[in-house]
Amino acid sequence: MTQTGRLLVVAALSVLSMLALPGAQAGTLKKGAPFMQTRAQLLKEGWRPVNVHAGEDYPYMGTESALIQAKVVEVESCAVDRPLCILHYQRDKRCLRVITAGEEVPDMTIDSWTYRCPEAPGSKDR
Repeated sequence: MTQTGRLLVVAALSVLSMLALPGAQAGTLKKGAPFMQTRAQLLKEGWRPVNVHAGEDYPYMGTESALIQAKVVEVESCAVDRPLCILHYQRDKRCLRVITAGEEVPDMTIDSWTYRCPEAPGSKDR
């Protein structure tokens, strides 16, 4: 195979591997972006909030309560020792886990994200 042929194969494989990654599905996410603005865009893109506490008597506290009052039902939890919260979304069979930074809802920003699904209700890892 020629040098040009090898480069074309490598380029094609790179493009195909990027399309296969779940990351290609949430291009809206940017570290440091405003959370509420990003959330609105995710919802427009078809990501659905996942309420991991549905049917539970979960005791929301602090920032979690503020998120619930703002109708952000996808909050799993917020740390008490650091201003970080975990939120979950789903689109088709794909999951999106967003970590936000900040204690006040209007000031929250995107810190990081993964494509990990929430643990099953009652799981000790959640």
